[in-house]
Amino acid sequence: MEIRIRTVKDYQVFDILEDITNENVPQLKDKVVLAHDAKFRKIALNFKNVTYVNSFALSVFMNIHKEMEKKGTTVSLANAAPSIVALLKMTKLNEVFPVIGDL
Repeated sequence: MEIRIRTVKDYQVFDILEDITNENVPQLKDKVVLAHDAKFRKIALNFKNVTYVNSFALSVFMNIHKEMEKKGTTVSLANAAPSIVALLKMTKLNEVFPVIGDL
């Protein structure tokens, strides 16, 4: 999975550069957890280039959330497509992951 990491204000931003599939979603967790810089208490997964996620991806997002929570870090989702936001609302994960605009 191709991910670019950058800093915007007080966020460490993970730009996800391709759709999230069953095959590559485990790589997302590994990359985020390993690349997280402890000086950041906020990370954002930037979904600008993501058009689709499935229920397996949601479970991996929850695993990322739990790992980051142990480190005192919150996880937000940026630039999520309307269909992804609808899925988050349907599963009530929008209460776990704040959805933010462009970073």
